[in-house]
This record gives sequence, C-alpha cells and structure tokens, in this order.
Amino acid sequence: MRPMLRPLLLPAMLLGSGPAPAQVPPTPAEVAAYRDLHAAAARDDADAIRRLAAAGAYLNARDGNGRTPLSTSPSSRVTAPPPGRSSPRAPIPPSSTTSATTP
Repeated sequence: MRPMLRPLLLPAMLLGSGPAPAQVPPTPAEVAAYRDLHAAAARDDADAIRRLAAAGAYLNARDGNGRTPLSTSPSSRVTAPPPGRSSPRAPIPPSSTTSATTP
C-alpha cells in the first residue's frame, strides 16, 4: 500500500461500518429458523439448554451473523437501566432497606 493512503485507511474503515451483525438482535424470521442450542436460547428454555449442553452441544456456536446462543437469548438483552441505576451494567447502589453484616 502506498504510504500516502495509509492514514486514510482507518477512517474509511470506521466510517463505512455500521453495527456488527452479532450486535443486532435476531429478526423473528431468524429466530424461527434457529435449531438446537440457538433455538433453546431464543426461547429462554433453560432445561433444553442444559440437555443440549450435557449432550455435548458446542456452547459458543455462531449463527450466520456471528451470534452465540447467549446473544440470541431475550434475557441477555439489556435495553434500559433498572430503577435507581445510571446504566444497565452499573453497580447496584446500597439500599437503606438492606443491611450487610460483617463478621
């Protein structure tokens, strides 16, 4: 690659990219097409997931868009922070109704 073009490569790559397919929730049609572990995860069917895992299912399998079974699970999607939290992943603030005991 010519040295003059090298500084333009990264900005061009970043501007031309949208969200990665694995970061976008599956469409209803994709969920309907899922089989095995992805289907169980999309239904939040913990018993089926346990059975498939015990039978040797590959837990990090990817669908056509790179999603793992965990990323297809509705319970893994966090869209808004719970009440009293600044972000979905922020630590839970101490509450006046609960007390921690120390030994």
